[in-house]
Amino acid sequence: MRRIAFGLLVLGIAAGLLVTTGCQRDNSLRIIRAQGDNENFGDLSDFATYRDPTDPEADPELIYVIPGDLAELELQYVEIGLGLPTWTPYQAHLEQATITYRSAGEPGEWEGTYITYGIKIPVMADREGDKTTRATIPIMTSEWKEFYFGAEAADDPSDLGPVATVVAEIKLKGFDEASGRPVECENAMTIEVGNWWDDISRIGQ
Repeated sequence: MRRIAFGLLVLGIAAGLLVTTGCQRDNSLRIIRAQGDNENFGDLSDFATYRDPTDPEADPELIYVIPGDLAELELQYVEIGLGLPTWTPYQAHLEQATITYRSAGEPGEWEGTYITYGIKIPVMADREGDKTTRATIPIMTSEWKEFYFGAEAADDPSDLGPVATVVAEIKLKGFDEASGRPVECENAMTIEVGNWWDDISRIGQ
């Protein structure tokens, strides 16, 4: 009876280790934080004053562009699998980003649309899970904003206000350098799209 109980205990421990190891490997790459470059406000009209440099008598003109938005990501890769090299930097290589959009309120015509593009982001592995890697990616392109919200872009810098609350779901894909196995991670951030205050002395402020 003791032998049977001991055998069951060993099997239980082995199964627990398999489950734990699988979870660690499946969830070893994470997006810990996703933060917009402008406090998560996506501006539709970025105004600036322009004067023709070739004409000294030219009057200043008010111009605007629909800018793209960036997000700073904090990534973590914890890998303690078999064969972890110690003589060379060990890392995951991220190669593709997909951003899918949905509404935080009422669904819009852009619900479920997405953009996909290539990236080159190395994420160093850390056994203890203490170190992180920061990277910046496009979270909303100017083309996407213009297609879905261009009609609501202001033509006057004093015309301010929100247009939509967009949830951007981020998925990054790549591969593990040592094993070649695929890795991926997901997170999401909320972006308030609208016409926001601009410093008209220069684009991007």
